[in-house]
Amino acid sequence: DRDAELIVLATRQRSDPLDPIRTDPEESLERSFGIPWTRTFDLRGEVRISAYAPEDLIDKLLWPGDSVATASERLPGDLRSGGRSAFDGDPATAWQSRFGDPTGASVTLKTDKPIDYEELTLTYLTDRYHSVPSRITVLADDEPVTSLTLPEDEQANGGQITVGLPVNEFSAQVLTVRLDEVVPKVTMDWYSGLPKVLPVGIVEVSGVSVGTRPSDFDTGCRADILQIDGIARPIRVRGNTSDALAGRPLLIEDCGDPVRLDAGDHRVSTTPGRSTGLTIDRLVMFSGSTGMVPSGELPTLRVLEESRTSYELEVVGATGPFWLILGQSHSDGWRLTGSAAITTDAPLLVDGY
Repeated sequence: DRDAELIVLATRQRSDPLDPIRTDPEESLERSFGIPWTRTFDLRGEVRISAYAPEDLIDKLLWPGDSVATASERLPGDLRSGGRSAFDGDPATAWQSRFGDPTGASVTLKTDKPIDYEELTLTYLTDRYHSVPSRITVLADDEPVTSLTLPEDEQANGGQITVGLPVNEFSAQVLTVRLDEVVPKVTMDWYSGLPKVLPVGIVEVSGVSVGTRPSDFDTGCRADILQIDGIARPIRVRGNTSDALAGRPLLIEDCGDPVRLDAGDHRVSTTPGRSTGLTIDRLVMFSGSTGMVPSGELPTLRVLEESRTSYELEVVGATGPFWLILGQSHSDGWRLTGSAAITTDAPLLVDGY
């Protein structure tokens, strides 16, 4: 039906990024389709922050400003466990290393200009789900400024310990906290059944002024995420930052006029999220009713007899050609015969399979 609404829906096959033994079946969308008529389409869809993108790229998306926070490692798939969580002023978040021995792992804050540091404090987790750092080193521009043996678990308050870092005033563009020694806690790995060291959790490095995380997420118009027939199509991704961090979908907004596609075959493709930080998981191309009105009244059909493989119909009031839609599964065996002739053309698939 040339007048009907038309939707092209593409969904990327993905896995849970928190599952460390699985990867996405599809890194990006690559879909081809054909349309019989020229149509215009509005774009909608869902996007997620890619947990496989480099951490500095993720941080720039979620924390615009003059600083970048990264970690040498983090809990796989969990965007809230990245390096920024140690420098965001939020006690509900923490940088968490991956499972396994975290000795030597580090978290780093890099600013556009040198910052003067006077008083620094460190808060870390000491609950039963985390290994506990026992000795750390603070580095300024890759040079050590202090090393500190940390208190035992017995001094914990609510599963956390906060300690002051004994440093003299210094200025640096790159601030790093490194784990030199760790008291490991072990769990049994659900997949292998073998013991595995739990991650370390650094809740906050305080005394660092880098602003606050914005509540709204907005990429502005970007032309490096979606391509239609090989041509970049600018789109905008908007949503809530907390949703973005939790791996929930953000919404696509089109940045231009509706997409006009001529009759024929077409292709949509997306850029892998590990290179842009953004992964399109679902793309909806919607074309509304064209407003074309049939030129005459539709005929009346009466079913005189039917079986599993045939219909006998009576047509009343036909003034011109019309489509006869069977509502059956597609089969090339269907043929239309009448008093005047036999239609030898194979049937056309319409809204079915």
